[in-house]
Amino acid sequence: MLTPQHQQQLMLAQQNLASPSASDDSRRLRMLLNNRNMGV
Repeated sequence: MLTPQHQQQLMLAQQNLASPSASDDSRRLRMLLNNRNMGV
């Protein structure tokens, strides 16, 4: 399950999706989170 820190990072990533300039960063962050979750 997601830790509170991961949930906060996901919320930030979703907020970043609203701004085109940060879309690449948020996508990269979600990929990192997905890889980390699968590795656990």
